[in-house]
Amino acid sequence: MADTIVVVGGYQSNNTRELVQTCLDAGRHAIHVERAEDLNAANFRAAKVVGVTAGTSTLLETVSAVVAQLKRIAADTRA
Repeated sequence: MADTIVVVGGYQSNNTRELVQTCLDAGRHAIHVERAEDLNAANFRAAKVVGVTAGTSTLLETVSAVVAQLKRIAADTRA
């Protein structure tokens, strides 16, 4: 089970904000980003398992870029 959830979607998107709140209500650390460049490696230092979800109108390409950036962050922290 993920302890940290990255929620990808517009900062003004009601659907995405509701996803963030759902994660928080479930006791998870939620990180809301619009794009991969918004990720900060420092936010994942204590994370053991990171999950990713996205708002309904978020492009697959955006989600894929976020996942790729998360993989780079994970590789850098293991190095």
